Amino acid sequence: MWILFTLLSAASWALVNVLDSSLTKRYKKPTVIFMGVQALFSLSILILLSTFLPIATTWHLPLLAVGICSYFGDFFLFYVLKRIEVSVVNVAWALQSIFISAFAFMVFHEHWTMLQTAGVVCILVSALLIAFWHTHISLGRTLGLLTVLGLITAPNYLVQKAALLDSQTIVAVFFWSIIGRECMSFAMPWILPAYRSPMLVTLRTERRVFFLFNAAVIAVWFLAILFFVYAYQAGPASLVSMLANTQPFFVMFFAWLFHRYLPAFTAHEGFGAKSIGIKALGFAITFFGLALLALS
Repeated sequence: MWILFTLLSAASWALVNVLDSSLTKRYKKPTVIFMGVQALFSLSILILLSTFLPIATTWHLPLLAVGICSYFGDFFLFYVLKRIEVSVVNVAWALQSIFISAFAFMVFHEHWTMLQTAGVVCILVSALLIAFWHTHISLGRTLGLLTVLGLITAPNYLVQKAALLDSQTIVAVFFWSIIGRECMSFAMPWILPAYRSPMLVTLRTERRVFFLFNAAVIAVWFLAILFFVYAYQAGPASLVSMLANTQPFFVMFFAWLFHRYLPAFTAHEGFGAKSIGIKALGFAITFFGLALLALS
């Protein structure tokens, strides 16, 4: 059953990426506005869930703090989605796995094996391959953006892992790290004077489809988290992490569906035969490298 939950989680995360990419391409709004609108929906759900979920934990302050910091990781993700194809952005999560493994080696005193070294080499080769064939911006800038994205989003997972190692519940760990980020997303448009007026204009004048699209992002996002929690509870953590990295293939599939059937909401993605072939090869190498990292 954990395999099904993991695949459903990967597919949901992929759909979130494609929806966000479509939003940033169709609606020319500042990232702060997108995140502020989405926070209206996510905070409503989190407040409702807090009334009946066991969210008590002694780690609430560190998790809240790292959740607030992860807001800037999400902010940077929107920045990258505006400049790089959505499937290529997923290379950042492979690089993130390398950073998490390295930090775990230093902080949690985990072992480093030859399999992990081979996995890192595979991931770096695939990143170079995919970035080299990415035609929108230079190779150096593509790799730089993906590396920074993977690096700044890694600490959140490390603190979550530390809390889980301290026998905190999965529900509480995810809740406090998520609500910290969403509180920041909600507050920023109102704290920053430059965005207060655009936020009000958006809320008053934007058409219903814009809000439905953002609500869909949050609904699928919560489904992704729910499936991931079930997968973690039911299956081995290393294998769940490995299988979850099928996400890039789901991204390409959903991006093609939008391009084919909802052209008005096409994501930032290339669909040439050569581009798809290179990405498929690169993601296959990435998946193999991640498998080595997980299985070692």
